[in-house]
Amino acid sequence: MHLPNYLSAYFFLIKFVSKWRFITGIKTAITVVDCRIPSLYNSTDQHHIYSSSTSHTYKPLLSEVKLNGIFTWYKSFKDFVKKNKLVSDFTKIYPVTSRYVTYSGDIIPFSEKKNQIIFAGRLDDQKRPMTLLRAIKSALEKDSKLLIGWEFKIYGKGILENEIKNFIEDNNLRKHVELTFSPDMKQVLRNSKCLVSTQEFENFPSMSIYEAMVTGNAIIAFNVGQTSEFIKDGENGIIVKEQTEDALSDSILNYVSKSELQEKYYKNNMKLCSQNHTYLNFRKQIEEFWDSL
Repeated sequence: MHLPNYLSAYFFLIKFVSKWRFITGIKTAITVVDCRIPSLYNSTDQHHIYSSSTSHTYKPLLSEVKLNGIFTWYKSFKDFVKKNKLVSDFTKIYPVTSRYVTYSGDIIPFSEKKNQIIFAGRLDDQKRPMTLLRAIKSALEKDSKLLIGWEFKIYGKGILENEIKNFIEDNNLRKHVELTFSPDMKQVLRNSKCLVSTQEFENFPSMSIYEAMVTGNAIIAFNVGQTSEFIKDGENGIIVKEQTEDALSDSILNYVSKSELQEKYYKNNMKLCSQNHTYLNFRKQIEEFWDSL
């Protein structure tokens, strides 16, 4: 029995099946897609919006259920549970190293792309859109002339929406930043040149990053989690070494100032997606996991 998206509602079912595994012969496996587990599993911060839900979901599972296998997006999860001895030695943990998303649209030439830098995601503290906004403000203060002709577009909805609107208004950023929403980000990313990720925990395997890459967008992101699985610094984007608004603003200015690198990132991202992050590679990982059980 493989639960592809484990939820706490499945706890008693998988516990029952696991308990009788020696009689029934049924093996149990789950897929873990929550990147916050290593950071929040033992958190006592009751004010963190995700802390209690993460502990509530995974602590009973890992302490009371003898799983045969865990298929996960995250190597950090495997390292965490192994280090803290949260699973049995016989539990197979398989972290993926590639992903894919179907894209049937055409890829426009780099010369036809617009000078747009995109943020796409929930407007909450985990995605940290305010960090990007403050970095944009800083970049404009450092070199406003360099950013002439460039647009920043923030796509998303969430609890920070009003705070973002107020920040744009209070800091006279309306000429530079637009807060908007689109149900079809593939079309948006088809026409833009760059996507910025300010994720708190993890950039892999972000759907928005992959959709940006497959349409030729450079990626600027903080070095969290398995970011290096997607972003090769200086090859298809920029990894921001320090998680500060100042460092992010410098990276944005660095990208905008080097037109020759922009086209290089465009070509390398599409090459990376066509060779590494493919359906066949992703399917192979799932089959290897099932075979290991």
